[in-house]
Amino acid sequence: MKIAHVSQRHIARLIDGTKSSPWISLASIAVALLASQAGRGDAAVAAIAAGTGVAVQRQLDFTYSFEQEADRIGMQTLKKSGYDPSAMVVFFERLQKHNRLYENNAPDFLRTHPVTFKRISDAQARLGEIKFKAVPDSLEFLLIREKSRAMQMGGRDGVPYYQGIIQEKTLRQ
Repeated sequence: MKIAHVSQRHIARLIDGTKSSPWISLASIAVALLASQAGRGDAAVAAIAAGTGVAVQRQLDFTYSFEQEADRIGMQTLKKSGYDPSAMVVFFERLQKHNRLYENNAPDFLRTHPVTFKRISDAQARLGEIKFKAVPDSLEFLLIREKSRAMQMGGRDGVPYYQGIIQEKTLRQ
């Protein structure tokens, strides 16, 4: 997904999108000055707070939408590269499991990244639009997998396991 941020020029677009921020700040300062001249201190404070809030919200909106776009482009990149696009869902599920303690339960409109469960559901929805294509495992993959399995099991567990495979004449997945 980092590749998608670069290919979609998100930083450049973010900088370009914040060009109006000084104007928003100046307008809020002007309104605050007019309000304070009229003796309305509370309106002046509200104008400054509103100007700051609008500027921050515009930046959050940009980054949030960039993350959604990066997820979409990332899945396309996975598919074009020959990888299983459903791996994105698995990645987000692992991310959610890892970050469950760090979620601060902030409202969506204050987040720079979509909530992980939303990213999972968005990725699953995109998967529904992609035709599934089964790719058979290569001989090299099967041999390396079995070598890894044998090394992990060791002699005590490996001998009965492979004796069972020989007797059944099947290779267990």
